[in-house]
Amino acid sequence: AASDVYKRQEMKISKNKLVLVVMIVCIQSFLYFADEAFEILKLQPSDVGLLVFFTFALIKSLRTKKKIINIEYNLDLYIVLFFALILTSSIQSNLVFGQSIIDGLIQQRRLIIWCLIYFLIKKALESGNIRYSTLFEALKIVAFLELFLFILQYLIAPSFMFLHVNTSTRYGGLRFYFMPTLLDFLFMVEADKLLDKKRSHQKRLLSAVTCLLVIFETMVVQKFRLTSIALLICLALAMYIKRSGIDTKIVYTFLGVVLFVLLLNTTMAQDLIYQIKSGFSDYGHFGVRLDGRKLYLSMIAQHPILGAGYPYIQKALEAAGYNKAIFLSDNGVFGYIYIYGTLGAMWVIMIWRKLIKMSVNIFKQTNETYFLFFYLFFIITSVNEIHWYWETGFGIFILSVLLLEEKNQLIKMEKENNVR
Repeated sequence: AASDVYKRQEMKISKNKLVLVVMIVCIQSFLYFADEAFEILKLQPSDVGLLVFFTFALIKSLRTKKKIINIEYNLDLYIVLFFALILTSSIQSNLVFGQSIIDGLIQQRRLIIWCLIYFLIKKALESGNIRYSTLFEALKIVAFLELFLFILQYLIAPSFMFLHVNTSTRYGGLRFYFMPTLLDFLFMVEADKLLDKKRSHQKRLLSAVTCLLVIFETMVVQKFRLTSIALLICLALAMYIKRSGIDTKIVYTFLGVVLFVLLLNTTMAQDLIYQIKSGFSDYGHFGVRLDGRKLYLSMIAQHPILGAGYPYIQKALEAAGYNKAIFLSDNGVFGYIYIYGTLGAMWVIMIWRKLIKMSVNIFKQTNETYFLFFYLFFIITSVNEIHWYWETGFGIFILSVLLLEEKNQLIKMEKENNVR
């Protein structure tokens, strides 16, 4: 009888995991399997995928059971404050450019929906309708699926394109613009497992292969310079802070040096060295970003507290440099502050301080580094890229925050049970 109950529980967990995988695929892959130019009732394919996930989260939260876990370290206030930033940015774009407040809110609709999803999923986690391990494993499964599809698309392009993705050329080859946030999370998880001396050699080898594939996808498929550097920096730091034994650190240090020497001979590394020597003056590479920062800083100087708001109408887009091929998404934290002002910058500083503090607590208690380096990674890349904010990246960020909160609570509960 006990075995039957256990089997039913296992089947339920597997079923829930499968459903979660499908839901996360909806928010991640609708972006790539359907043309965003195609609209139904003014909804783009990515909107449809997000609404499907929202409906799933709503149903899970409404199936209220007795609360079995009270998640502390809660970040509810920060999410509410972010919603306030969305509102103030919409009002500000109205005051500065005459853009309607509704237009500003519509442009940020996915951010609003994700703020609502945060509270719905949190309620489902607290009641046990969704479990930490199920959500965590579902994210990993979708990340592996993305890794496979992105690399496959690169290998068979341009003769056959089965994903709807923007492309350009860099270093004489095709460059793809996929949203990398989930792969960044996968890299941190697998890097942590790679450095775990308790795992078997076979499992650590699989983690090593996964990390190399993510690096390949970042450097070769998407040709991200700063992202590639940030991933390698996080791996090196994880190697030295994780409690894994001196022999393991020596082996990985040697392999790291070999990998670094090999990477120095790549076209990307040689280009980066050239840019450093030339003072980042090449307009085709870094110059356009410098122009963008000058433009954004001049506007921030005029509206330091609230920024210029989220642009939508032509006048607002031109002020943000879109007619000069200057894009907010390509200028990291500068583009973000342009939208939300110093109030937005204060929000980032406050929530990141909390995220790092919670991540450090997990590391101290479990020796797991992936939360810590996932958030540190975004600090390193923030000058040029804030993938946690744009498109589906914000969704992955929200789900990671939920996992972080519950992980801290599970650790606390385990310590209390041990004391008893």
